Amino acid sequence: MKISYLADCHHETDKIAQWYFDEWAHTVPGVALEDVRKNVSLRARSRYDLPLIIVAHSAVDLVAAVELKVRESKQYPEYEHWLGGVFVSKSERGKGYSSSLIDEAKKHVRQLNIHTLYLQCEQKNINLYLKQGFRVLHGATHNGVQTTIMSWNVNG
Repeated sequence: MKISYLADCHHETDKIAQWYFDEWAHTVPGVALEDVRKNVSLRARSRYDLPLIIVAHSAVDLVAAVELKVRESKQYPEYEHWLGGVFVSKSERGKGYSSSLIDEAKKHVRQLNIHTLYLQCEQKNINLYLKQGFRVLHGATHNGVQTTIMSWNVNG
């Protein structure tokens, strides 16, 4: 597995945009694939400044991505730094890619002196994040889907 930043492999932007559209954005009224592509392109600008995307490649292919964002949720403006867009291609799930990317994202926020990271996930993914040291804060609704807001603190 090779972990890098989308800023180092811009050519993967369209693939990630398609993943995100197919997984989440297709259910949001008025959101087109091109909107998602533009959003992903913004995250390909930097290895350091948020927002950004960290990616994982197998020996031959891009297989996973994770985003670090700023103020992802308008509902919770007090939550500043977010982990999101955790996606692993279907054929590669269960091989540790998401955990490796989350570990890399946590390392990155430590280097930026960010102390707390938030995320919003569906019920089916809560255990993944609990294993990564996140804790449940409260329930929420996002685009009509029941979600859970979680946080991770550098100091535990």
